[in-house]
Amino acid sequence: MSQSKVPVTPEAIWSALVLDRAFLGHHQTQAEIDSYRELVGQLPAVLAELLDEPVSIMSIWKAKLTIAHHMQITKFVSRLKAALKREIGRVTAIMLEDSYLAGCIGGFEFAVRCLDSREYLDLIGTSLSEEEFLFDSTVGLGLGETLRSEFRSGRLTIGSLLLAQPLVLIDIFPSGPVRSEPGPTN
Repeated sequence: MSQSKVPVTPEAIWSALVLDRAFLGHHQTQAEIDSYRELVGQLPAVLAELLDEPVSIMSIWKAKLTIAHHMQITKFVSRLKAALKREIGRVTAIMLEDSYLAGCIGGFEFAVRCLDSREYLDLIGTSLSEEEFLFDSTVGLGLGETLRSEFRSGRLTIGSLLLAQPLVLIDIFPSGPVRSEPGPTN
């Protein structure tokens, strides 16, 4: 279990996720929302070994890789695609293919096994520091500013990130169809 003050439970993760304007703006039907609720219900167990890891680019990639493997095993992407009752664009349709998920998994596996954080930043062609990348909302991951002091003190863990801004971990697509926008309490 995470060292965070609030236990990492499906309910706590879901509460944070539904405050994220990007999540709410992209997922409109009850079937879509139910697909994500089911995924969130499994995340504490899926990420159990990573919850206490301090946040870094590589620990986030490990968490995304773990979630992506879980999505592949549980056919999450196929079920989400079937749940969509609205017209989706071509790019989103491609992102909702199992082969695209497999490609994302390959990218995360390469990053986790072969690179450190600085090498990853060099590979994507940015001169940002790790902290700048984590908190930048344009080219980085867009962590909420309220998490910066926890990050700087080494207290921001994958578990506490999952409770504060779960979409950062759940959105496994490299450029992401959504960008996390934490709600007012994050």
